[in-house]
Amino acid sequence: MPKTTHFRLLHQGRIAGRLSVHAAVACPANLPAWVRQAVAVAWPAIQPFKQHQGPWTVAVQIASGPAIQAANAQFRQKSYVPDVLTFPLWENAYAGDIMLGWPKVVADARTQGKPLKAHVQHLIIHSLLHLAGFDHQTPATAAKMEAQEIAILKTLGWPNPYIIG
Repeated sequence: MPKTTHFRLLHQGRIAGRLSVHAAVACPANLPAWVRQAVAVAWPAIQPFKQHQGPWTVAVQIASGPAIQAANAQFRQKSYVPDVLTFPLWENAYAGDIMLGWPKVVADARTQGKPLKAHVQHLIIHSLLHLAGFDHQTPATAAKMEAQEIAILKTLGWPNPYIIG
């Protein structure tokens, strides 16, 4: 049964952002809290967001394999099931949508020997960096983005996600 959880994240007594997590498939009951924790730690650590004064909005959808595959085909012209897709609402938006392909997320965490919570939080942080304008199109931009991910994940107590084994 689909379920949506809404959060307001506060900073200095005012609403800094709004986060919604919509689970269209069965997933752990505490997954919205995992997402909230990742966003709460990452948002103030990402430079473009630190400088933003207005409220932000992020919607996270936990999707089935067919749903994310259809979105990947429609918006990226790719036919595979990805783990995550990120959709900024507009350039420098401070808002956007994140879609997690739940079956792929679970399978990848298992294959890589990572706790599911760590993998989910990594993908959320990765997507927030995309919303902030980071990309991994070249080795230099990938290294910069990965360094940010590693630093933020460290504050959550997770190791470097790029060291698998």
